[in-house]
Amino acid sequence: MDLNQILNSRQSGRVALAIARYIPPGIGKSLTNAITRHLVRRPDLPLIHATRINQWVAQGQNLTREQLDKEVLETIRNYTLSMYTLFHYWQNLEPLEKMIRYDQNTEHLIQRSQDRKHGAMVVFIHSCNFDVSLRAASSRGLSGLVLSLPQANEAIEWQHAMRESSGVEVKPASIAVLREASNRLEAGETVVTGLDRPMPESKYKPIFFGRPTALPVHYIYLALKANVPVALATSIRQSDGIFEVVSSDLVDMKKNQDRHKEVLVNAGMILEIAEEFIRRAPTQWSVLHPLWPEEADRLPA
Repeated sequence: MDLNQILNSRQSGRVALAIARYIPPGIGKSLTNAITRHLVRRPDLPLIHATRINQWVAQGQNLTREQLDKEVLETIRNYTLSMYTLFHYWQNLEPLEKMIRYDQNTEHLIQRSQDRKHGAMVVFIHSCNFDVSLRAASSRGLSGLVLSLPQANEAIEWQHAMRESSGVEVKPASIAVLREASNRLEAGETVVTGLDRPMPESKYKPIFFGRPTALPVHYIYLALKANVPVALATSIRQSDGIFEVVSSDLVDMKKNQDRHKEVLVNAGMILEIAEEFIRRAPTQWSVLHPLWPEEADRLPA
């Protein structure tokens, strides 16, 4: 079983979840290292190809082949270790909670979501595994609606089931669900979504790490419509093994009569903050789909 199978099969994911639960951390780390070495030896794998492109752009497009190989290895190692951590502690939150701390902004967002007096969009970066961040924040008390990808497949449905089993309310984005999300924001609730999963069909291509890319902008639409701010959040694993959940200040949206420009300007503000967070630990940022596929030909040979 490799990472592709786990990511794309409900049954394989369930098996991995059951096995990881009983593997102690020392063995789990050795296993994730072995999986990582197996994966990076196969540059034809879509997730390895995507990681090479994304790390190449995020780290300034000036790495040598050897440097890029090292960064990709570390990125996949961080991702597989985060998956193991998530699976191992999924049904046993007490040890996981001891491995997580929250910055002041995150504590404020959690309290704000509980008060339900002022709505906010909270957008998570896929760093150190989106579900580790979401699981941690929800166990701490983050309350709200989670918007997921509208595309339904076996892997996504399994991920939804996992999230819902922890008490998180998850709904795939659709016109009706986006309308509901806007109403809930106006009523003072919090809506959570992801930042950096590419949407190739999008007509918007905001600038991210100096390059245009088709990232989702639905959170900008919602924030503008409901007149609420946006906060960015992610988790960063520290040298002591602790996951620190960090958040930005609340960012108010800027109005513009030109709708296209309005969306791009506001998305650009959020993505600039995302870049700052990712640069703190670039190899912990793991989007397993290419954000800049056109950069493939420029990778160091």
